[in-house]
Amino acid sequence: MQQLVSATVARLFDVPRTARLLATSLLILLCTGAHADRIVLLVDNSGSMRLNDVERLVPTGVTRFIESLPEGTEVAVVSFDARGRLIQPLIPAGEFNPRVLDRLDYRGPWTDLSLAVERGIYELRQTPAVPGRDAILMITDGVMDTGSPEGDLRAEAWLAGDLTQQLTQRGISMWVVALSEEADFRVLNPITRATGGTYHRAMTANDVGSAMSRIRESILRLDPTPETAPEPRSVPAAAPTARPAATATPAAAPAQTAAQPVPQAEPEIVTPTEAPAIAPVATIATVERASESTESAARWWLAASLLLLGAGLLGWALWRTWLVRQPPPKPVISALEYFPDCYLVDLHGVTHASTHPLKGKYNMITRLQQPPDDGIFYIQIFRRQIGRRHALIEYRDFSFWIIDQQSVNGTFLNGKRVTTETRLKHGDRLRFYKYEFEYCVSDLALSNETLIADDTRASF
Repeated sequence: MQQLVSATVARLFDVPRTARLLATSLLILLCTGAHADRIVLLVDNSGSMRLNDVERLVPTGVTRFIESLPEGTEVAVVSFDARGRLIQPLIPAGEFNPRVLDRLDYRGPWTDLSLAVERGIYELRQTPAVPGRDAILMITDGVMDTGSPEGDLRAEAWLAGDLTQQLTQRGISMWVVALSEEADFRVLNPITRATGGTYHRAMTANDVGSAMSRIRESILRLDPTPETAPEPRSVPAAAPTARPAATATPAAAPAQTAAQPVPQAEPEIVTPTEAPAIAPVATIATVERASESTESAARWWLAASLLLLGAGLLGWALWRTWLVRQPPPKPVISALEYFPDCYLVDLHGVTHASTHPLKGKYNMITRLQQPPDDGIFYIQIFRRQIGRRHALIEYRDFSFWIIDQQSVNGTFLNGKRVTTETRLKHGDRLRFYKYEFEYCVSDLALSNETLIADDTRASF
């Protein structure tokens, strides 16, 4: 575009002044009208946003951000939780209707950041490209949570690998506004840096508007049409020239004479299309020296490898010998062996068993189907209202204690919400959200009632 404008302006000096001014004005309008931006906003719609954006300031910030964009900018809005939903396709910023954001209800069960980014890339890819800048702006408050640790790892690998590569190849910059300190800085910040964007942290919902204003200024400062490097010219290769017969090397002359004697009356003439048939002696020597150095390096590498292998075998043998000579470890006697058996009784039948014994020092209430092997005994309640780490039942001081893990739907003991560590006693009613369990001690389970004996008298 710049080359076209320069060439056109250079020709304007050959026309009258009035026509020159008119043509210059048309060129300016053409250049400014050819520029346009496309921005896709990804707004988190998971349930945790209901706590971090109680006054629904995020939709207001998104509306003000879109209204402050230039007229030629196109915007789209995607809400995401367990999947990404396009609630507003690409339209000019002046035609945006804020009522579209009423579909954000903050009720999503999960938070899948990778599906949101993939949906934004798909929207930019489906719509025909226009001259300008493409950007994706994400507003979120949570970490990657697909419902299982394996799914989280796969989504993070996809986001950091293939999706980041697609963003860089298509020239799409990614910007992030994190609404809390719990947002996944470890996953999102490298992507923003790789694509030319930035990671902004808003500690409260009131700070979202200022963070989006800084992002808008940064996006508008980008160069929309990077200059393309001129194509290299192809230079025709020069035809090879042969040396005259008079400049032949002295070593070549005796060899030719020995191979075929030439009469002195008719000397041999080398034409311009002929090439000397004998290779220079210096080239042969250089090849031989390079071959010798390669063989020497290979021998050194082989000797070093054998030395390292021998050292590794010797270290392994010494380690095995040290292990054999170590005394056997002393058995560790756990305090739980002397404590009566305790268990939880499922009163509503929401789990796979009617009773759940408290087997270890730490017993965690969770909804995970495949909990990690970290030395904690997990009691699984497969309900969405139960957190991944909802509550902890810990054994110490010869008693079990209930500790809420800052769960969203709460932990209740005998009808009261648990806010501090509380000691459990036989017969307590524990409720996680609305699912109720009874805490029982085996030695006391059969001693709750006093039996009345028959009308007999003891004999003395």
